Amino acid sequence: VTRDLYTGDITDAARATFDIAFDLGHQVEQKCFDLITAPISKGGSLGSFALTDGNRAKRVYVAHSRVAPGVLPTTNDVQIEGVGAATKFGPKVFEEVVDYAGRFASTDPEGDLIPTGEVIVPGQDIREIASGITFTGQKATDFAEGIIRRGWFDIGVFLGVNWRIISDNTIARKRCYARFNRPLGLLWLKPSMDDEEETVVRKHNLATRWMKKVIGLAVPTHWRKNVLRVEYRT
Repeated sequence: VTRDLYTGDITDAARATFDIAFDLGHQVEQKCFDLITAPISKGGSLGSFALTDGNRAKRVYVAHSRVAPGVLPTTNDVQIEGVGAATKFGPKVFEEVVDYAGRFASTDPEGDLIPTGEVIVPGQDIREIASGITFTGQKATDFAEGIIRRGWFDIGVFLGVNWRIISDNTIARKRCYARFNRPLGLLWLKPSMDDEEETVVRKHNLATRWMKKVIGLAVPTHWRKNVLRVEYRT
């Protein structure tokens, strides 16, 4: 609606109410998320790694002969030790992230996979970290004290990594995503194909807006190991 009986022209106020660019940004992020979290069999990143596929282009990595058998991860969709229906988001998640990255040490000519410390967690599960901490006697561990001082989002140093929790209300519970120092995929933009239009029907005091953005997405096969999802509850 562009006009109000009492106020007059309310076009600018109406535009502010319907922020199409904000919504379009969410849609682009959703497509990126869907691609990253799709099964490897569907061109995404999550699942068991193809290591001996006859089509070499599908192999996530080829282990060097010096690497001891069984050390390198064979999947990027892992569970914490002792996972069950009652387990919570807590320190064991950080242990899995560090363990995953450590197994790839010195195996990639592009450099090591290093945790940034950022973990994307469903918003409903963040508070569980407080109840998932082990206390020794009457004194909390340094890890627990850090949470008490800084809150749930800035955890502090644990296992040599400065952890920071990123709350997300668009992902399902029971699983979180770790960020590393390596890219997850590629995003191409084509501004020349972007478009938007506003059509105003003054007779009815109405306006219609639409916006279009052209993008391209891809996850290179050997980048799939840069993605890690940790399941902390079944």
